[in-house]
Amino acid sequence: MSDPRANRARPPRVGARRFRLTSQSRTSGQALIEYVLIVTLITIAIIAVLAITGPAVGNVFSNAVYNLLEGTVEPREPLEADEFWTQVAAVASYTPENPSLITNTPAPHTSTPTVGPSPTPSPVTPSPEPTGTATPGPSPTPPDQNFGYPFNDDGSDQDNWEFDWDGPIGVWNAEFWDMADADGVSYEPDMSSMPPGSGDWQTTYESLDEYWGDSPGGGVTKSFYARFTNTAMLENMEYTLKLRKDDGARVWIDGVLLYDSWSWSPDRDDWQEIKFTPASTGEIPIVVEMFDNGWGARMSVFIIEPGDMLDEGDCNWRVSDEEFRSPPTAWSDSPGANYDSYSRCILALRGYIDLRGSTRPKLDFWDRYDLEWGAHAIVSVSVAGTGNWTDLEIHHDEINLGWTRESFDLTNFADPDGPGPNLGRDFSNDIIEIRFILDNSGSGNTRDGWWIDDISVTEDLLKRYTVGFSDDMEGGLNWYAGGSWARSNEAVHSGTKAWSDSPGGNYAHGSNNILELDGIVDLDNDAVVDPEVVFWHRFDLERYDSINIEVSTDNRYSWELLTGNPLAYRETNFSWQQSVISLRDYVGQEIFLRFRIDARSHSNVADGWWIDDFSLRNAPDTVITPDWCDNMEVGGGEWVADGTWAVVTGSDHNPTQPRNQTIHPHSGGQFWSDSPGMDYLDDTDSSLMLRAKLDLSANSNPEMVFWHQWDLGYSEDLYVEVSDDDGENWTTVWTYQYNGVPTGYTSVVDHGYNTVLSWTREVINLNAYVGTVIKVRFRLDALYGSSVNDGWWLDDVCFQEHNEPVWRVATMTNGFRDGFELGDNNWYAGGTWIISPENKYEGSVAYTDSFGVNYGHQTNAVLELRGALDFSGMVKPTIYYWDRFSLHYEDYALVEVNVSDDNGATWSGWKELDRRRYETTTSWDRQQVGRAADMTSYIDKLVRFRFRLYAVRDGRTADGWYIDDFWVVERDTRELAHNLSFFEDVETENNYWVMDGTWTRMSVPRVVDSGASLGPGGWAAQYYNDDNRNRSFDAGELDFTQTDAEIDFDWRGGRPAGIDSDNYFLVRWTRTVSVENDDSVYQIQAQSDDGIRVYVDGNLELNRWVDRGFNSTPDTADVTLDQGDHVFVVEYYERTGDARVRVRFAFGGWVFHDSPSGDYFHQNNMSLTLESPIDLSGTSNPTLSYWERRFLGNGDRAYTEVSDDGGFTWSRVRSVSGDDSRWRLRFIDLSRYAGDQINIRFRLDARDNSNVDDGWYIDDILVAE
Repeated sequence: MSDPRANRARPPRVGARRFRLTSQSRTSGQALIEYVLIVTLITIAIIAVLAITGPAVGNVFSNAVYNLLEGTVEPREPLEADEFWTQVAAVASYTPENPSLITNTPAPHTSTPTVGPSPTPSPVTPSPEPTGTATPGPSPTPPDQNFGYPFNDDGSDQDNWEFDWDGPIGVWNAEFWDMADADGVSYEPDMSSMPPGSGDWQTTYESLDEYWGDSPGGGVTKSFYARFTNTAMLENMEYTLKLRKDDGARVWIDGVLLYDSWSWSPDRDDWQEIKFTPASTGEIPIVVEMFDNGWGARMSVFIIEPGDMLDEGDCNWRVSDEEFRSPPTAWSDSPGANYDSYSRCILALRGYIDLRGSTRPKLDFWDRYDLEWGAHAIVSVSVAGTGNWTDLEIHHDEINLGWTRESFDLTNFADPDGPGPNLGRDFSNDIIEIRFILDNSGSGNTRDGWWIDDISVTEDLLKRYTVGFSDDMEGGLNWYAGGSWARSNEAVHSGTKAWSDSPGGNYAHGSNNILELDGIVDLDNDAVVDPEVVFWHRFDLERYDSINIEVSTDNRYSWELLTGNPLAYRETNFSWQQSVISLRDYVGQEIFLRFRIDARSHSNVADGWWIDDFSLRNAPDTVITPDWCDNMEVGGGEWVADGTWAVVTGSDHNPTQPRNQTIHPHSGGQFWSDSPGMDYLDDTDSSLMLRAKLDLSANSNPEMVFWHQWDLGYSEDLYVEVSDDDGENWTTVWTYQYNGVPTGYTSVVDHGYNTVLSWTREVINLNAYVGTVIKVRFRLDALYGSSVNDGWWLDDVCFQEHNEPVWRVATMTNGFRDGFELGDNNWYAGGTWIISPENKYEGSVAYTDSFGVNYGHQTNAVLELRGALDFSGMVKPTIYYWDRFSLHYEDYALVEVNVSDDNGATWSGWKELDRRRYETTTSWDRQQVGRAADMTSYIDKLVRFRFRLYAVRDGRTADGWYIDDFWVVERDTRELAHNLSFFEDVETENNYWVMDGTWTRMSVPRVVDSGASLGPGGWAAQYYNDDNRNRSFDAGELDFTQTDAEIDFDWRGGRPAGIDSDNYFLVRWTRTVSVENDDSVYQIQAQSDDGIRVYVDGNLELNRWVDRGFNSTPDTADVTLDQGDHVFVVEYYERTGDARVRVRFAFGGWVFHDSPSGDYFHQNNMSLTLESPIDLSGTSNPTLSYWERRFLGNGDRAYTEVSDDGGFTWSRVRSVSGDDSRWRLRFIDLSRYAGDQINIRFRLDARDNSNVDDGWYIDDILVAE
């Protein structure tokens, strides 16, 4: 509030009063004629009793007149006749209990100061300082009104209470003299030189309780003298003078100097109390003199009657409608404004409450407050009439703008040490008074103050609760609802109602709203074994706000957090969450319990807290032990489901997802979903907790295994957590956090794992909890990002003793080999991996990631070897498998291992050894995993192995991955190196070669030309002119001789150089051919225009000695020759027209070919690989040679490759494309590999273009120096 007191009207202060009933009339107004009648009747009554009442009559009259003149008169409806005469009779019969009461008449409101005593003080000795022992006074007088017991006040009747405790002094006259406009100036020892009326400025003060930080006004400077004068109607009894000053002051009452401290010290600004009894009675003069020489000034003077109270500062307790718990009004210390600085304001019951005969009286009221530093809210109780108040501070320096129930045991009020023996005051058989004090006397800070409503003093009929009690919150009878707590249907866990701290809206800033169980929780009975409190709740909190569950063990004297920390702090969770909190620390005690939402720290607010289904119970003693599994087929009874977690039967279809997403069970027909049929809600943190506890006391190597898949929005996280303290604290044992890496992964491929729509197996080692009993839960945290997604699915949860095979490869005769023909016992198949006959390398089945369909988008399908491979004792460990695959854009086929060097105690995490990305290979190819460095580094270690198809980024998918014939082998003794010279003529079958795809060994004639392919040398040629045209080689017709490299000439219409004519000539070619092996079959292939014949060792083997055109299909003749030299003679003649002749040879035998049944297939990438290495030790210029011919489609290539690390990596030594139909001998320099051991392979890559052809033929492979 910008100006809290600018518009606040304050009634004029009045004189002191001793009977609260008559001190100030605040009854509702009456008609004026009714007042006249009452005055008349009072006068008659006074005359009637005058003879017997004596001096008391005057006092009664004075009191009545005072009330009539000074009381606040408000109009009200006239009384009915019977009520009127009843009131008249009561007044007439009234006899005051203290006949010595004297009415005070306030001083007139004038700027002219009243003449006081001489400014020169008489040398008197000030009264001694008061002691802590009260001066005995008259016997206590009971207060004026008995309100009865039980007492209830709804805060609507202002007449029931007293306020504005100002004492018997009225308005003060003040006069000021300037000292100097400076700090620290010298000052006069007294004010004898400053007679009344000579000052610089005169004014009045309603009360003398002022602080001046600078000039007091009227042009007076900040260093000044002042004199204040007044009169008070005092009796012959002991009063208390209460004052404080800054700098110097003197006080005279009835001319007697009671206080003399004309200096800054020793009691500057400290309250002083001086007991005094006036020497005379009646209107007594009071004079106060003071000076201040700068730096702020203060003067406060009060006179207090015995047993009376005194406000300090500007107090304004009133009934107000600005805030109330029950309509229409409540008490406020400062309606519409802040309380005053340096104030102490009292609200006291105008009467008493008789507790005689009560057993368990209690004081209850509801309040709210906004207190700045230095302010204290105090509730006080006193035996009526004694003035001995027992004060209890209940709030200080804090804010709570929610209505809160305060309750105090009047049999042990204000126990100073709380729990333990009752050290407080027992008022149970007394007549009591009560009051409330807002004490800000030590602080200049101000705030909005204190509101009080619904005050009661009643018998404490405690309800008792214990284990077995439950409340579904459908009714509100069991709770005290503070602030804006109410039952509502806006959010429920069950039924139709739940408690909400602020139904239909946000909670209020500054509130500290409490929902308290309306009785005591008895944990000291035979039914209590292991008690706990259970409830369901959800919440929405803003910055710095918190929700708390608290208990009190000292009859609500103090409260402590049951959980050590708030249940939640500055967070939101819109999912219903079960909270289970142990009460075992309170067994044998009786406690109170409450919920509290604290919104006092920041101005931001939110929707608040909802609570439902509360119960007190003994902790369930159900435990499970490994091996225990739940496949969810009997429902979710083994689990406690928060939020929207539920068991799904069949499939979980979410139509809000872009691809109309549907999830099916991992096994059977049922599984858990956190949000069936929809996206999970934003600002939720929902758990699925195992209902029973997991007892690991008898286990040595326990583990938790489960299958799951997930779909997360921005900044959402998944957790698996365990608690070894019955749910009080939780520890994460597995997590996936948005944009992170799942537990066990060491790297992320391009597009993360925020969505994994394939069933994935997780294993969590629980060795850290051996010997304990734990709780286990799954938790989806969706509190931090506004986007949401489809959620989390769970199936097949097991707790088991770890029991998996370890495959020690070195001791296995043929290594570890699995062709999947015997089923899937050796593998964990995630996603949709399955053994099927759809496509296989050998045998009848192979693994496929997606049988009959394309793999799914946003999947991360894992096929993991069950158990571990033991590489101890190995030298060249190698992993082979056969595969084919089709991957779409940005999809990956990954090979990964997870390594342990401590016999399985810890694992390094999954490491990628091989990857393929956006590739397709339709040929079955053998793959060799990793690199030599990788595999040898795993020697003497345990190795887990898996295949993983990762398909997240692009919505398009493909046929997927097929895997067959998995083999782990020791190669060191299995593959013996080949020494030089290495020659492979393909004529016999051996196991040296690994043939991918459709590579095979086949019988094919190898056609060569008639030149160098026949060996060294050439053809001895004789050229004849056939002058007589008889087609005979006549001696006289020989024209010339020469050596021709081969027989392949096309002279067209011309002739050989040296021949006389274009027509009619003959040629004879003779050559000796060395044959390496017996029974070698040579096929002679001849084409000519015109005739041709061929002799071998003098025998005519082919004869086409006729006139003809050039034949496109060669004439052939097979001849079998033994090892040795053989003479071939070819004869040819030309008649007329074109002249052409070609002779070639085909050797019958075996070759390597990639596609024996026709053209190779598009998207093949198949190799012919020499399994064993070739040893090039001792060489300097090794060479690889082979015969080849090829027919390649556009874009396809044939590679010759060499590996010097045992086949893990390959280097190209030759690359060709296109066609070459002739068999040609190729030579490749291997000198860079001299001294090494090498493997060689021939690879046909047909993945670039859809055009295909007959492929690649290879024969007679030779590696030699």
